[in-house]
Amino acid sequence: MEILSLKNSYEGLWCICGDFNIIKSTKEKTGDNLDYSSMALFIDFINSIELVDLLLSGALFTWSDNREFPTMCRLDRFLIQDFALPNTSLFDKIKKLKHSIKAWQQQHHEDDSKRILQLENDIDQMEKVAEQRQLNISEKANYSALKSDLWKLRLREEQSWLQKSRLKWTQLGDRNTRFFHLTASNRRRVNCIQHLQCNGFTTDYPNIIKNEVLHGKLAVKATLHDKGIICREEATCLFCKAHLETPFHLFFNCFMAWEVWSLCCKKWCISWVSLGDVVSFFKAWMLMPLPNHKREPWRMLLFATLWSLWLCRNEIIFRNKTFDFHQIVDIIFLRHTLWCKSKWQLGHLSSNMCLTYPITSTVKGKRSKMKVSSTWTPPPYGTLKLNIDGAAKGKPGPAGIGGVLRDHQGIIKGTFSHNIGIKDSNFAEFQAIHEGLKFFLASPWASNSDLEVESDSLNAILWTRDHSKVPWRMKLISNAIETLCKSIRKVTFNHVSRELNLIADGVAKAGVLRAVNFSTFLQLPRIDPSSEA
Repeated sequence: MEILSLKNSYEGLWCICGDFNIIKSTKEKTGDNLDYSSMALFIDFINSIELVDLLLSGALFTWSDNREFPTMCRLDRFLIQDFALPNTSLFDKIKKLKHSIKAWQQQHHEDDSKRILQLENDIDQMEKVAEQRQLNISEKANYSALKSDLWKLRLREEQSWLQKSRLKWTQLGDRNTRFFHLTASNRRRVNCIQHLQCNGFTTDYPNIIKNEVLHGKLAVKATLHDKGIICREEATCLFCKAHLETPFHLFFNCFMAWEVWSLCCKKWCISWVSLGDVVSFFKAWMLMPLPNHKREPWRMLLFATLWSLWLCRNEIIFRNKTFDFHQIVDIIFLRHTLWCKSKWQLGHLSSNMCLTYPITSTVKGKRSKMKVSSTWTPPPYGTLKLNIDGAAKGKPGPAGIGGVLRDHQGIIKGTFSHNIGIKDSNFAEFQAIHEGLKFFLASPWASNSDLEVESDSLNAILWTRDHSKVPWRMKLISNAIETLCKSIRKVTFNHVSRELNLIADGVAKAGVLRAVNFSTFLQLPRIDPSSEA
């Protein structure tokens, strides 16, 4: 404060030098015990007095404790005004230039993203026209101009990101990681609840925030009474008509609800005692030492009882029904039986047995998973099935595509295997569909047969069904596929597992190594489809 007051009262050039007994960054000290808060305060002090710290280094400006593993600090400094620096006027001009550049950027490049989207749509339309007919001279010139403009905008966008990343890298020395997280992950911070204030208490602990949000959400009468909506007489329990209706009293402490719990436990040959709070009740119930085959049905009984008590309470309020002890117990065990039979395998027990003797409800084992058939299935009569695949050794790398065409008897009608150069796997899978359709249309069966196309690439199949989701670099292939499909009587695209696409996978991998592309139409003896399993 004294230095700041001295600066404000003195006009002219001045400087400060000496032992400040504090460091400004972690690079100025070796060893542990770094005081980051003091470092931040010292940086703010230097900025507030508008001085520049000269980068003085060496033994003359470094303190050491001279131990075996010494701690060294740069404590001696020389702070001067920037007017004494040779390039001060240039620095001032650059600072002022920043605002002008920012205004120019907003004026000329604010709509670049919209312009890029419009150019991509225009190019897509031109390419679709080119699939139908040859473009004239003016259309070709327009097409070239659109692609040139798109390339310039994409390049400018890339350069902008590159410059920003280098600037952050220079300032923070974090090798671009911080720039990525600040820029690409900014959306997460916008939607994040940083802290919560409740009754004058502020917290940023996630569990406390969650509990405060969910606290008091169960609409019992005690909550309405606390808010002053109903009086004390109207807030009594609907079961016993005596005590205040709180969640713990309604479900556990009311003597009528407790009779329900006691009978449910009695039918399981278990004696139960009342516990003092909800958490203890839940823990004791869920951790009851039972055999493995009875543990899950026992836990399900807890939720069936709670849900039935809550529904019974609502029936009394909204439908003027009365509390029938025997009826609610029967409903609990009926609901428990149906829930258990729907969740686990209880086919070995009848519903009557589970209702009469609930303790017999045992889980026989985990629900069996449906096994997907691992056998290739032939198409219906009058339809040919084309299994295609793409392969790439790298991202990108040498790539190949292949396919096999078969009829309703499983007889191979034709096959192809091509090398497509250096591509990635997604491009190869999509290109395989394109070449497969051309292969089918060149066959002698194209005019009188439908076509089923199967691929183990989910992306490629989704792109054939929705061409708007195709990446821009594969738009030409997408347009060609869309045109080829119009020439086929009926074509469907299906995704299959890799096990059902082994032959196509083999010819695609062979295509990676081919120097000359291969395709042929033939008829071979029927191959056992189980060979693909």
